[in-house]
Amino acid sequence: WSVNLFDCATQTTLSQTPAVASIGLAFAQDGSLLAFSRSKEVVVLDARTGSVRHVLEGHRTTARGLAFSPDGRSLASVGGDRRLIVWDTFGGTPRWSVIAHALGATDVAYAPDGRTLATIGEDGVLRLWHAELQQLLLEIPLSFDPVAQVEFSPDGRRLLRRHKSGQGDDD
Repeated sequence: WSVNLFDCATQTTLSQTPAVASIGLAFAQDGSLLAFSRSKEVVVLDARTGSVRHVLEGHRTTARGLAFSPDGRSLASVGGDRRLIVWDTFGGTPRWSVIAHALGATDVAYAPDGRTLATIGEDGVLRLWHAELQQLLLEIPLSFDPVAQVEFSPDGRRLLRRHKSGQGDDD
């Protein structure tokens, strides 16, 4: 596996970085940073040059879901180790960490205002967290799903969950 950063205007490859089973990918909203998971690590690149800014180490198993805060100052990651880690994107250090789910966490999303994080995991629970106060705000029991994803609507009033419905083919 590798992660390639392309410049569409010039049709050139800016960087190619080995990823070793990368699952999570995210761009900062201003386009200045991008992140991808590389096994237990999260790699943060300068999106303009493709150079590595930080290699974040904190997950004990594969980092799966990634999301930048709207201001780009924080990056949230979740993984098979059940953890939610919120990173300082400038210093490359953890701001806070919590065991977010009873089973592996599969995805994370920031609300557009940056104050709320949503996580979803294999335990079938959607959790909302206060991003600054590091507090659990709400738990919504759903169905078990090992590959669920979550995303806020642009106004932050709704959440979208993608999951395997259990009907039909796996693909």
